[in-house]
Amino acid sequence: ISAFYEKLKELDVFRDSEFNIEAAAEYHGQFFLFNRKKNVVIKFKYEDFVAHIENDAPPPEVFVAEVTLPEINGLEAGFSGATAFPNMPFLIFTASVEDTDNAYDDGDVLGSFIGVLDMENYEIVGEMQRIPSPNEKGGEIKVESVAIDKIISE
Repeated sequence: ISAFYEKLKELDVFRDSEFNIEAAAEYHGQFFLFNRKKNVVIKFKYEDFVAHIENDAPPPEVFVAEVTLPEINGLEAGFSGATAFPNMPFLIFTASVEDTDNAYDDGDVLGSFIGVLDMENYEIVGEMQRIPSPNEKGGEIKVESVAIDKIISE
């Protein structure tokens, strides 16, 4: 998997940026990786990825999309978790704002959000919602991910 990650790091979108995969999701044979710092979604066929890892096949062809997320105090949120709706082409994700100079070190958490991304056009559906997440010290905790327990309406 390291060789595949090195290939991803060479993509133009990561020039002058940090590579830090924070989340992954699967939907109908498509695999999605979410990069924290530059808020990039990377999509590829899961079957091709497994063939690459297990059988030394060529790396899967990737599609890359940059996503703009909300800011708090001039700092953009970064992806922190994701999952796919079971029968709809949407990804639900979390994103958090941390006061840090890079994508690797933790910083003071300024807030977290939840949103939905359309897999067809990689646009955010509706408004992202700020997640109230106070900690015992009066600050915020980082919302690290999201899961779907059950669908209650279509």
